Amino acid sequence: MPWTEEDEVELVRLVLDDDYRECVLGKGVAEDNWGAIAAHLGRYSIRANGFEGSGAYYKYWSLQHGYAGDGTVSGQKKRPRTNTPYALMVASALEQLPGRQGTVRDIRDIIAASPAYASMLDWTLQEGKKEAPRWHSSYQSALKDNPKLFERAGKRASKHGELIIWKLRDIELVEQLRRKHSTTAAMPHLGKKHR
Repeated sequence: MPWTEEDEVELVRLVLDDDYRECVLGKGVAEDNWGAIAAHLGRYSIRANGFEGSGAYYKYWSLQHGYAGDGTVSGQKKRPRTNTPYALMVASALEQLPGRQGTVRDIRDIIAASPAYASMLDWTLQEGKKEAPRWHSSYQSALKDNPKLFERAGKRASKHGELIIWKLRDIELVEQLRRKHSTTAAMPHLGKKHR
C-alpha cells in the first residue's frame, strides 16, 4: 500500500512531537518505538530479524533525507549511481567487525551508520512484502556475487532462526578494489566506454 501525504505527515509528527505522540499513542511510547508508530498508521510489520515497524522507520529516514517515492531528491532528477561499489562498502564494514566476519544485519548497520556511505545509498522504499530501502538488496547481492571477496563462515542463532555469517576472504583484493575506486573517483572519465 503506497504512503499517502497524510500518512507521511502523521509519521513525522509522531516521531518529532513528544506531546502529540503521548496523546495519540499513550504515555511512555518513545520516538523510536517503530512498532507502535507503524501499528497506529495501519502498517505494522515484523521482519525476520525481529525489527518491528521497519517500513515506518525506513519511510521516516527517507523523508528526513529528502528522498521522494520515485527515487528523486527534493524534486531533482534521480540520484546518480554511487561510484563506490557495494562490494567495497561491504568489505569496509567487515573489516570493522571482530574476525572480519558478521551477519548481513551487522554489515547493514555499519554501512548505514557510515557518514561516507549513508548519503550514497538509495533509501527509496521498495514496495512489497518487506518494504525495505533499495540498497538492502544491492549490498546482499554484493555478498553473494563476489565469492573471491566473501565467503560463508557459518551460522549464528538468533531469536528468529539462524543467520548466515559472512567473512572477508582476501584483503589484497579489497585493497585493489580501493585503488581502482580511488582512481576512477578522481578521474570519472577513466574506465568508461565512449559511444
